[in-house]
Amino acid sequence: MSTTTAILCAFGVYLLLMIGIGVWCMKKTTGADDYFLGGRGLSGPVAALSAQASDMSGWLLMGLPGSVYALGTGQAWIAVGLGLGTIANWLIIAKPLRAYTVVANNSMTLPEFFGNRYHDKKKILLGISSVIIVVFFLVYTASALASGGKLFNTVFGIDYHVALFIGAAVILIYTFMGGFLAVCTTDFVQGTLMLIALLVVPIVAWGFVSGDFSALLTQSGVNSEHYMSLMYNGDHPITPIEIISNLAWGLGYCGMPHILIRFMAIKNEKELRKSSVIAIVWVIISLTLAVAIGVIGRAYLLPAILGETAGAPSAESVFIQMIQETFTNKINLPFIGGIFICGILAAIMSTADSQLLVCSSSVSADIYQDIFKPEATDKTLTMTDPDASNSAKALYAYLQGLTESDQVLFGHQNDVSHSVGNNDLGDVKDVTGSVSGIFGIDSLALFGSEAGGTDAASALQNSIDYSKKAAQNGAIVTLSTHMPNFTNAKIKKNADGTYDFYNCDFNEAKDLSGDSLKKILPGGEKNEVFKAYLDTIAFYANALEKENIPVIFRPFHEDTGGWFWWGSANTAESYRSLYAYTRDYLESQGVHNMLYVYSPNGPLETEAEYMSRYPGDAYVDILAFDYYNDFNTYPAESDTSFFDHLDQTCQVVSSLAKQHNKLAAISETGVRVMKKDGSDNEGLLVKNNPVSEAKSGVNWYQKVNDIAKKNDMPYYMVWANFSDTNFYVPYKYSDTMGQEMINEFIDYYNNEDSVFGNGTNFYGNIDKYAGVKTDNYKDVSGYMVAPFDMDTILKPTVLKASVSNADEVSFVVKDTTKGKQLTLPAAKGSDGCYTAQLTQKEMDQIGKTDVASITLVADGKELSTITNLSIGKEKEKAPAGVLENFDYYVGSNGLLDAAYGGNSAAGCSSSFTLDQEHKADGTYGAAFNYKLKTTGSEVWTGLVNASLGNTDFSAYNALKFWTKLDGKGQKVVVQIKAGGEEYEVYLTNLAKTEDAYEVTVPFSAFKGKTGGKLSGDALKDVQAFGLWCNSNPAGSAVDVESVLYFDAFKGTTISDAEAAKADADGLIAVKQTSQSGNNGGNSSSGSSTSGGNSGSTTTPDTGNTTPDTKPSETRKTDKTFENIAKDTNATLTVEKNDKGEVTGARAQLDKTVKNASETKKTTISADVVAKLVKEAGTSDITITQTTKNASGKEMNSVSVNAKDLQAGKKLTLVKVDKKTGEKVLISSRTYKVSKDGTVTADTKDVGDYVLLNEKDAKALSSKILKSVALKDTKKTVANGKKAKVTFDKNLNMENVKKITYTSSKKSVVTVNKNGAIVAKKAGKAVVKVKVTLKNGKTKTVKMTIKVKK
Repeated sequence: MSTTTAILCAFGVYLLLMIGIGVWCMKKTTGADDYFLGGRGLSGPVAALSAQASDMSGWLLMGLPGSVYALGTGQAWIAVGLGLGTIANWLIIAKPLRAYTVVANNSMTLPEFFGNRYHDKKKILLGISSVIIVVFFLVYTASALASGGKLFNTVFGIDYHVALFIGAAVILIYTFMGGFLAVCTTDFVQGTLMLIALLVVPIVAWGFVSGDFSALLTQSGVNSEHYMSLMYNGDHPITPIEIISNLAWGLGYCGMPHILIRFMAIKNEKELRKSSVIAIVWVIISLTLAVAIGVIGRAYLLPAILGETAGAPSAESVFIQMIQETFTNKINLPFIGGIFICGILAAIMSTADSQLLVCSSSVSADIYQDIFKPEATDKTLTMTDPDASNSAKALYAYLQGLTESDQVLFGHQNDVSHSVGNNDLGDVKDVTGSVSGIFGIDSLALFGSEAGGTDAASALQNSIDYSKKAAQNGAIVTLSTHMPNFTNAKIKKNADGTYDFYNCDFNEAKDLSGDSLKKILPGGEKNEVFKAYLDTIAFYANALEKENIPVIFRPFHEDTGGWFWWGSANTAESYRSLYAYTRDYLESQGVHNMLYVYSPNGPLETEAEYMSRYPGDAYVDILAFDYYNDFNTYPAESDTSFFDHLDQTCQVVSSLAKQHNKLAAISETGVRVMKKDGSDNEGLLVKNNPVSEAKSGVNWYQKVNDIAKKNDMPYYMVWANFSDTNFYVPYKYSDTMGQEMINEFIDYYNNEDSVFGNGTNFYGNIDKYAGVKTDNYKDVSGYMVAPFDMDTILKPTVLKASVSNADEVSFVVKDTTKGKQLTLPAAKGSDGCYTAQLTQKEMDQIGKTDVASITLVADGKELSTITNLSIGKEKEKAPAGVLENFDYYVGSNGLLDAAYGGNSAAGCSSSFTLDQEHKADGTYGAAFNYKLKTTGSEVWTGLVNASLGNTDFSAYNALKFWTKLDGKGQKVVVQIKAGGEEYEVYLTNLAKTEDAYEVTVPFSAFKGKTGGKLSGDALKDVQAFGLWCNSNPAGSAVDVESVLYFDAFKGTTISDAEAAKADADGLIAVKQTSQSGNNGGNSSSGSSTSGGNSGSTTTPDTGNTTPDTKPSETRKTDKTFENIAKDTNATLTVEKNDKGEVTGARAQLDKTVKNASETKKTTISADVVAKLVKEAGTSDITITQTTKNASGKEMNSVSVNAKDLQAGKKLTLVKVDKKTGEKVLISSRTYKVSKDGTVTADTKDVGDYVLLNEKDAKALSSKILKSVALKDTKKTVANGKKAKVTFDKNLNMENVKKITYTSSKKSVVTVNKNGAIVAKKAGKAVVKVKVTLKNGKTKTVKMTIKVKK
C-alpha cells in the first residue's frame, strides 16, 4: 500500500466515524432544545473538549506552530492570552450564563438569552445579535471550510473545489442529522485526537533530533538566543504594544457564541466544575505543545527551511511536514501519520461545525421563529389522552406558548358565579372590566352546594351555563373536586337506581370515616356510587366540549395533607390507583377535552416530596400545587417570607415539569388572614391587611405573577369571593370606593404581563393552536386495583391491575422479612384489567406474614408496589379503649409512617419513629421528631392517623396518655377528629418541662374548631388522631429541632371532682417517678428498631418552669355491688389523694327490665343512694343509672348528683344531644324529690338524660337564650328577589319549640312561617323573629331588610 493510499484510508475511516456519530445522535434528538443545546445534558468532559476544540480551529496546529517556527517563541504571547481568556471564561462566565439562560425563559440561543435577560419585548436586541452572528459567522464558517479544502489539496493533491465539497459535505451531514449533540460528540473525539497528535508528534520528533539544539537553530538561519526569548519578535525586541495586542486575543474567546453555547448546555453545576478543570488543563497543554512544535520543527526539518528554501512549503505546514518526515521517512507507519494529519482536519471541522450550528440556530430559532413567524414551534406536545380533542390539544399548546412568553393567566375560583358586589359577571369584572383569565368551578357546584338551583339537575345546568358564560368572556375553565366521602349518609339512592348528591357539601369531603377510598374502586361496595358521581362530571365536560370548551381538571387536590378523605390517611399507592382509575373511567365515558392536574399542598423543598404520591406521567398533564399565604394571629404583622417559599416551591415543581415534559402551574393560592374575633382565616380583611402594599411594600398579585412567570408557569388561581367576610379578590363598595387593595389589583390588571379574560385570545384561535404536533404517552403504565396496602388476605384471592402499553404483566408476591417471593403471570380480562389468582398453595409458599408486598411488573418495569399486607394471619388490633399505643406496627417504622400523614409549614417537618426506651408500657412508645425553622408567620408541623383501630370512645369521658416533652416550650397539640369536627387540647405549660407525665384530659377540655363539644355521638365516631407542634407564641420566628415522646393514648372515665383538678390547659398531669414510663425503659421484649433517641434520659434544667397547677399522685379504687336493688348492679369508683382525702366519686347503676313499659320512667332510689354515699364517704357522687331491656340493649340513662337529691328540691330533666354533646331542653316540667330522697323522671324516648338543680337549669336556659341570634341583622335584597332568615350557628335548634316571623311592612317585605323573605318593592322593613324555647322562655330578634330597585 502506498503512502498516499494509507493516509487516504486514515482520512476515510475518520470521516466515516464522524458521520456515524451524526447518525447515532440523530436518534437522541427530538426537539429544538435537543437540536440546539443537546437537551442541556452535556457531561463535563464532552463540554470541555468540545468547547476547546471548536475554539482552537486549524490555527492551533498550523497557525500558531507556523508563526513560532518563523519568528520564535515571542509569538507565544498569543497563546498566553488565549490561555488566560480560557481560564476567565470558564471561571467567571460559564456558571452564571448556565444559570441565567434557564431562568431567562429557558433560552436556547444567545440572541434569545439577550432578549429574555433584558426583557426586550420589541426583540431589537434579539434581531441585532442574530444578524451579527449570521453575517460574520458565515464568513468565519466559509474560511474554515476553505482550510479543509486546502488541507486535502496539500496532502493528496486533490482539486481544491472537490476537496472543499468533500469536507463541507461531511460537516453538513453529521451537523444536520445530529445537531448540537453530534457537533459536541464529534468535537470531543476531535479534541481528543488533537491532544494526542500534539503530544505524540513533537515527542517522537525530539527523539530524532541530534546535536546541539542551539547550533541547529543557528544553522536554520536564526539567532538562537533571540529565537528562544519571549522578549523578541523575530530579530527585533518585542514592544509592550505587541505583547498587549497578543494577550488581547484572549478577550475574543470570552465572546465567541459557539463557545458560550457550550456553557448553556452543560448538565448541571457539578458537571460544570468538572468541565472547567478539564478545559483549562487541555488548553494549557495544547498551547504549550503547539509552541513546542514550531520550535522543534525549526531544527528537526533541516536542511529544509519552510517558507525560505526554494520549493519548500510554507511555515504553516510545519506540523504536516513533521508528521510526514516522522511516519513516512523515519518510521514506516503512514496510516498512523494519516491519523495524526486528521488531527488538523479535526481542528478545522470542530470549529466549522460549531459555527455552522450557531448560524443555523440564529436563522431558524431567532430570526424565523421569533421575529417572522412567532407561532411556529418545533415542539411535539405529549398528551396523556391518546384521543384528546382539538380543544384540549389547543389548550395545551396555548399554555405551553405562555410559558415561552412573559405573560401569566390570572385565575379566580367561582369568578362569574359568586361575588361580593352586584356585577353579574363577578367582582373581577366589576373592578377591572374583564373577567379573570381562569374561571374555577368545583364539583360542589355541579351537584348543588355552590351553583344554586332547587335540585341536582338545575345545579348541574347552572354550572354548565356559568362555565359557558366564563368562556364567552375569554376565561379558561378549570374544575376542582370536593367529592363527598362515598360512605356518607347524605348520599341518597333514587328509586330509578341513580344517586343524589345534592345535600352534600364541603364537610363531606372532610369526612374521614368508612375507609372510603378502598370501597369506591372496582370491586368495592361503593364503586357504583363513585361512578355515578363521575358520570355527572363526564356529562358536564361533554356538554362543554359541544361548545369547543376544554377543561383543566384538578381532582383529589392537597392529597399530601390529612384533611380530605383522599389525603395522607391513604397510602401513596392507594391514592395513585384512585387518581388513575378516575382518569380511565372518564375517558371510557367519552371525556377527551380535559387536561389533568396533580396538585399536592405546598410549600415544598425537594423534588422527592412532590413525587412521593405523584400518579405517574401517563395520567398527569400539569404539575401544580396549592399553597396559601396564611396569617394565624390577629392583628397580623406584615411578613413577605411567603414569597421566598412560593418561589422555592415553584422552582421544584417547574424543574420536575421540564424533566417529565409537562406543564407547571400554581393551582390554588390566596391570602388568608385571621379575623378580629379569632375565627378561622378565610380570605382577606376589609382593611388593615398585612399584605397590602401600604404595609408590605409589595403588590401581592403582581409578586405572585412575577414568581409564576420566572418559573415558566402559565397561570395561577386564587380562591373565591363568597362574601364580605370570605373573599380573595378586592371588590367595589360603590363606583368610587372599594376594598383597601382595589387599586393594587387594578395596577396588576394593567400590567402587560398579566392576562385576564379579555386578553386570552384563545377561543378564536383554537384551530391554529390545535395544529401543533402531538404525541401520545407510549411508555408502559398501570396501577393496582386489588388488593390495597395494609390489607389482610386470609383466603385465596384475585390480584388485579390496570395496565397499558404492555405485552407481559405479572405480580411478584414477597415476604419482605424472610425474602421469600413468587411471580404470578397475569392474564388480560374482558374488562381490560390484568388478573392472577393467589391460591392457597402459593399463600403457603410465602408463609404467614404481616409485612408482605405485591409488585406489579409490566414488560420488566416495576409499576407499583403495595406493602404491609398480612397474608394468612389477622393483623393484631388494639384492645377496646386504646386510641394509640404504638405496639401494633410489628416493630416497623415503615408501617408507622404509612399510618400517619403529615403536613407542615415552610421550613418545618415532623416524623414518627418507634422507640423502646421511652414508653408507658408494652414494647414501644414513639418519638415525635420535629423541626420548626422559619422567620415567617407560619410555624407548625404535625402528623395525623385517620386509620384508627378503635373509633367508639363514647364509654369514656377523658383521654389518658404518657408523654415526655423536651422543655422547649413550644405549643404541643393533641388533636382528635370526631363527628366531622377537629378538637384540640394544648400542652402549653407541660411543654416547658422535660419530665415524664401521665396526663388525663377530660374530653370536655378539648376545643372544637367550630365550637362543638367532644361528647355524645361525636365520641362514637372518632375518625382521626393527630399530634402537632406549633411555635409559641404563634407566628414567631424560631429555629428548633427536637424530639417529643408519647405512648398509651387510651380512653378513661373520671369523676367531676377529678375533672375539676385540671390546670389552665385542661390537663391533669401526674409526674412519673421513672422518666421512661412504668417499665423504666428496660423492657427487652420485641425487636430493635431504627430511629428515635433511644437509650438515654434527660435531666431537666433547673431553669425550666413547671405547669401552673402542680400535679399530684391520685389513687383510684372500684367496688362492685351485686343486686344493690332489684335487677340493678352498681360500680362505685372513688379517687383519693396522697392524704387520703376523697377527690372524686362516681357510680354506674345498670338496671335490666323485663317489660318495655318499664323503660318509660326512671327511678333513682333513696336507698341505693344512701348505700353509695356511705361507702364513698361523700355525698358528692355523680350517679348514672342506665336502663337496658331484656335483650341487653341500652334504652336510656339518667345522671344526677347525689347532693341534689334532697326532699322537696325541684329538678329539671334535660337531654344530651348525641351530635354535639350539649345539654338540650325537653320541656318546662320539673321533677320533685320525694321526702325520702327518691326521684322519678319520664324517659319515654331513647337517649341520655341529666337531672339539673334549679341553679344549673336556670344557667342553661340563660345560655341558650343568649345563643338566640341571627347570622345577619341587616340585609339588602333586590326587588323581586328572595332571602332567608338564618340563625347564628351557636343556636342548637333542638332547644327550640316554635318560631314566628312577622314583617313590619308587608308591602315592602313578606315573610312566611319558614323564614323565607320576598322583596315586594323598594324601601325598608323590619322582620321580627320570636323564638320560644321548649322550657317556655322566649326571645325576639330583628332583621332590617333594605329592598333596592
